[in-house]
Amino acid sequence: MGGGEEVIELSIDDTNALRAKLGLKPLRGVNGGGSATSAAAARASSNGAGEELSLSVSESNDLRSRLGLPPLRVSDATTESGRKASEAVHAPATNAGEDRAARTRVEDARARRDVEAGIGRLAATAAGLGDDDDADAGVDGGDGAGAAGWAAKMR
Repeated sequence: MGGGEEVIELSIDDTNALRAKLGLKPLRGVNGGGSATSAAAARASSNGAGEELSLSVSESNDLRSRLGLPPLRVSDATTESGRKASEAVHAPATNAGEDRAARTRVEDARARRDVEAGIGRLAATAAGLGDDDDADAGVDGGDGAGAAGWAAKMR
């Protein structure tokens, strides 16, 4: 400390009051003996970097009422599925890549099935055309041409 600086000694309560007037947070982890704040409020106000706060619901509601905030809702009501809200079960995330691959496999199988059904219908139609004429005119279509006779009829 240099030559012209004046040293002022303040109690923790006075320091916190001065810090509050200046818009600063109160000292962390310090609970003044005559302070009106409870231990829970001191723990809640000390939220520096890396610290984790742990307050019960009643302590949180007490602190929220001092700050002018509405209290937290506390209900033990069960949801539609019969579970409490605290026992909620969330569905796992879906894998879009696997969904796309499955959709592609289904579409490929459907297309393959349609092609095979079309080939079967075409084969049945071709066999049916040849069988009707063969019953009446013999095996070769009656004119001795076979497939050429059938093609000539179709013209």
